[in-house]
Amino acid sequence: MQSMSNGELVALLKDFKVPYNHNRKRLKACEMIEEFKKHRQDGYPRLKRSLMTPAQRIAADREKETLEETRARQEADALRHGERRANETLEETRARQEADALRHGERRANETLEETRARQEADATAKDATALRIEKKVSVQFDDRLSALDSKYGFQGKSNVEVDSKLQSMPKGKLVALLNSIKVPCYPYYQELTVDGMIDVFKKQREGNYPLLWNDLMDEAKDASYRYYAKKQKRFEDATRRSASVKYENKEAKKKLLESLIGLKLNVPEHWWQGRRGIKKWKCVVESINLNDGNGRYFIIKCTEDEGNDDCYPMAYAAICAYADEEQDNFSSFDLPDVEL
Repeated sequence: MQSMSNGELVALLKDFKVPYNHNRKRLKACEMIEEFKKHRQDGYPRLKRSLMTPAQRIAADREKETLEETRARQEADALRHGERRANETLEETRARQEADALRHGERRANETLEETRARQEADATAKDATALRIEKKVSVQFDDRLSALDSKYGFQGKSNVEVDSKLQSMPKGKLVALLNSIKVPCYPYYQELTVDGMIDVFKKQREGNYPLLWNDLMDEAKDASYRYYAKKQKRFEDATRRSASVKYENKEAKKKLLESLIGLKLNVPEHWWQGRRGIKKWKCVVESINLNDGNGRYFIIKCTEDEGNDDCYPMAYAAICAYADEEQDNFSSFDLPDVEL
């Protein structure tokens, strides 16, 4: 490169997608060589990106996102998709769902054996990565918990023999507290345990590297992970629901949806009716609507099973969705979008 002319250096940098200008000024030959070396050391990132498909570029960008940026993007996507779907007609919604099902089915049906294995391995890798992250977190907590116990009971820097000798001089109540700290259940049987028996239990746990404590911390971490993803999923669903609900702020759109549900059959628990407390499901029907109900109970339902009961009751949209009879013959003709009214 030292023997190349400036023109040859520019051509070389162009081929490898290495910038040869800075602030609209051409770099000197020595500067172009240094710039080339930097990009070579990094594996020619611009060249790699230029060879990627659009999907690969998106995936590469997402790998660099922070947790906050990922959440912001997902919430924005949920709002955008929710608004788009809120304006769909019933026919458009069904067509989209059928197209999605066909596309996913065709994609997997056309997979080669290698592609199927690669997809399954990618799924397994993602699961393994989550499990590894949880295990690393628990490992730190586990070491911290044991260090805290050593500090509390004066075990730091002592051999197992010295610790065992110290345990012999401990009062029974303190031994019970120690065993509880490593998640050995002592209550309500601790009165039947002798001091030697409790020390033997502690030794067995120590020999196994405190498996009960480890399992307890793992269970806590897995529960926390599940709650995090459940909360994340709920936030996504809420954002989608809010976006889809915007359409029905328009009175005409809301009226059209409400009127379309007249005639929908329901299975309503007996305790819904005034003066009754049973759990039997009664056959009902949406008889009419009342757009002016101040509490959002726009639907007037009537029981069709009890001939002597002509009472009609107002019901909110969420209850209509919950009690809808999905086995009625024409159920597919009713549109029950996941929205707030």
